[in-house]
Amino acid sequence: MKPINTVTLEGVISEHLDIRYFDYEHLRVKLQLETTEEGLKADGSDWVQWHNIEFHNAIAKEAEEQLKKGDRIRIEGRIAYHKELDHEGRKRYITIIHAREFSLLEGVEKAHFEAKEELQAKEINELEWDKFSATSDEDPMA
Repeated sequence: MKPINTVTLEGVISEHLDIRYFDYEHLRVKLQLETTEEGLKADGSDWVQWHNIEFHNAIAKEAEEQLKKGDRIRIEGRIAYHKELDHEGRKRYITIIHAREFSLLEGVEKAHFEAKEELQAKEINELEWDKFSATSDEDPMA
């Protein structure tokens, strides 16, 4: 059996797409995909990671037309490791997922994600308000 280099990720596009045209037929779209795994840290908090994703040529054209920051997507692709030199001449290794296909997550999954984000925003707003609200013993105008 041959080894297989396949990865499937599901997450949210955390930045605007970086779209580059090299000529009429060659296109590259780069994005960062944020994935969250609930309760994986020792303290029970969520484990959040960002992945570098690249689309090339035909699938890049589809990504350019369909994707935007904040979309929840599922990507299937292969892992690649690239070596670069930074501005000081040191080697730097980068992991990139070269996407083979993707799909937008709609319906229940997207609604669940949006509801979770709204709840988190509401909790943050309530915490902020509690921090600045006065107790009954304090003069709110002081």
